[in-house]
Amino acid sequence: MKSKIKVVFVYLVTSILLAISLFPIYWTINTAFKNPSEFFRFPPTFIPNESTLKNFSDAWNWGGNKGIFDSALVALVTTGIAMIIGIFAAYSIARWETGGPNLSMFILTMRMLPPVVPAISYYLIIKKGFLLFPPFDSHLLLICLYSLFNIPFVVWIMKSFISEISPQLEEAAQIAGVSRLRAFWDVILPLAKPGLVAVASFCIFFSWNEFLFALFLTSTRVRKLPKVIPFLVTEQEPMWGAINSVCLFSIIPMIIMAVFLQKYLVRGLSFGAVRG
Repeated sequence: MKSKIKVVFVYLVTSILLAISLFPIYWTINTAFKNPSEFFRFPPTFIPNESTLKNFSDAWNWGGNKGIFDSALVALVTTGIAMIIGIFAAYSIARWETGGPNLSMFILTMRMLPPVVPAISYYLIIKKGFLLFPPFDSHLLLICLYSLFNIPFVVWIMKSFISEISPQLEEAAQIAGVSRLRAFWDVILPLAKPGLVAVASFCIFFSWNEFLFALFLTSTRVRKLPKVIPFLVTEQEPMWGAINSVCLFSIIPMIIMAVFLQKYLVRGLSFGAVRG
C-alpha cells in the first residue's frame, strides 16, 4: 500500500512540475494566436476567442524572416566548422594523447568560461578597430566566436566516444590495405554516430539561441532571432503578438529536432559527459 502511495505521489509531483515548466510555452502559443483586444483582458483567456495569424505575418515582416536566415546560417556553418576541427582533435587526443593527459581537461575549461566574461572585451577589441578581421556586425564574426565555444565541447564529448572504440578495429582495416584516414572514415565515424549526432545537435542549439554575443557584436546587418524581439517594442507599446510569434519561430525548430534526435541526445549526455 505504501509503495502505491509513493508511486502516486511521485507521479503527482512530476505532473505538477511538468505543467509549471510547460506553461510558459503554452502561454506563448496562446498569445501568438490572440487578437490584440485579448492581450490585457481580465480574467485572461486561456484559449483565444478569435484566433488570428496576423501576429505571425507581422513577426515575419518585422524581421522574423531575416532572423531565421541569420540564425540558421550562423548555426549550420558554426556546427560544421566545430565538428570538422573537433572530431580530428578528439581522435588525436584519444589515440595518441596529443598534448599530454591534461589537454582534454584544459580544452573543457575553455567551454566552461561564461560568454559574458569575454563579451565586453570582444566588443572593445573589434569595435575600436584593434582587430580588422572578422569585421563587426558580420556573420563571420559570430561564426568565429561560436566556433571557439563549440569546438571544446565537441572535443570533450567525441574523445570519450572514440576512446571506447577498440583500436584493433582500425588496425584490422589497415591490414586489409586501407589508409588510416580511410579507416577513420569507414570504422570510427559509423561507430561514433550517436556521439556525432548528439554533439552536432548541441552545437546547433547553442548557436541558434545564443543572444549575448549577438547583442554586443551585431547591429543591423546581422540580426538573429533572439535579437529581433527588442525591435518589436515600439514607441506606442510592445507588439505582444509578434513577440510571441518570434519566440515560436525560435523554439519550434529546436523542439522538433530534440524530439527526433532524443535517443542520441540522451546517449550523448549520459555517455560522453560522464566518461573521459
